Amino acid sequence: MSPAEIQQLFDAYVVMRAQEELQLSDAQYPQFLSRVKALQDVRRRGQVERGRILRVLRRLAQDGAADENETRTQIQALDTLDQRTSDETRRAVGAVDELLDVRQQAR
Repeated sequence: MSPAEIQQLFDAYVVMRAQEELQLSDAQYPQFLSRVKALQDVRRRGQVERGRILRVLRRLAQDGAADENETRTQIQALDTLDQRTSDETRRAVGAVDELLDVRQQAR
């Protein structure tokens, strides 16, 4: 299996368990599914981009003659990414919470 296929199986399992635990109604499920997938996508994109920036920083740190400006730029990019990912994640979680009643949110 490819990593993407494993990730799809994991995502499907998360949604299935959430449906069971939250006891979602038939009306809630389609919207819940799309919003949870959006949340998972935000998290995954953030992780992939963060890994890319960290690899660049690692390479720059190992290079004794690394350009200091490029290093600063990558550190700033990492900070910006972390803030953007946090904001996007918060919005995506809020979108999921909009669908749920208080009891479901607590669970």
